[in-house]
Amino acid sequence: MIVPSNFALKLYQKSDVKYCKNVEVIPLLFDDELKESLDIDKKEYFSYIGHAVVGHAFDVYLDFIKYAYKKGSKLKFMIATKTNLNKILSRDKILQEMISKDVLKVTHGRPLKNTEINDVYFRSFCV
Repeated sequence: MIVPSNFALKLYQKSDVKYCKNVEVIPLLFDDELKESLDIDKKEYFSYIGHAVVGHAFDVYLDFIKYAYKKGSKLKFMIATKTNLNKILSRDKILQEMISKDVLKVTHGRPLKNTEINDVYFRSFCV
């Protein structure tokens, strides 16, 4: 079993003693878990992090954020991926408008640094 943080490891240690010996911590991203208290006011985005592919439901995410935006939702969105999204963004007027109005922030087209990914997690209420 691979878990992404010491927080997750503690959950296993507390709840599932028989698996504790087979759990490996590979710290991935969630550095805000290490803080005593989280500032919920800084969590303003519903975000997508990872490969922007159909197999990860990226198309469903795009359909949802465009739907929410067209319906007048006050939600803000963020995408962080190494996948190059130039073709998708250049063809989609709604996504372009969302970006121009700071409703959608997109970082793409290159491998992201852990600090960049951490920032997306830190600023997101849902990923």
